[in-house]
Amino acid sequence: MPIKTITRTTGHSRKLVRNVVRGLTGDVFRSCHDVAGEPPGSPVRTRFTLGVERLAALLSGLSPRAAKERRRQRSLATLSTLVGAVVLARAVDDDALAEDLIKAAQASLAA
Repeated sequence: MPIKTITRTTGHSRKLVRNVVRGLTGDVFRSCHDVAGEPPGSPVRTRFTLGVERLAALLSGLSPRAAKERRRQRSLATLSTLVGAVVLARAVDDDALAEDLIKAAQASLAA
């Protein structure tokens, strides 16, 4: 489906749609919020899902050797931890807490 059609259908900007469709979301953390408002099965949400799957597959390939399902679970946990830490750190109004959130996520992934 052309980007122009998706923007007309969803009302989202061409930039957001183009980035989601191409998997080039410059700010995946902000895009998550935008895409979450889309109805299930929408073109934007479908493309975003594919982007998340690709990122999870990339992370899975970086995991130590383990069963395929175990690597997938680790990659999803890593992705969730990273995104969650950044979203929370951006949302709080306390720089020290924001830094602690990022450090805690890093430590948990390094363990």
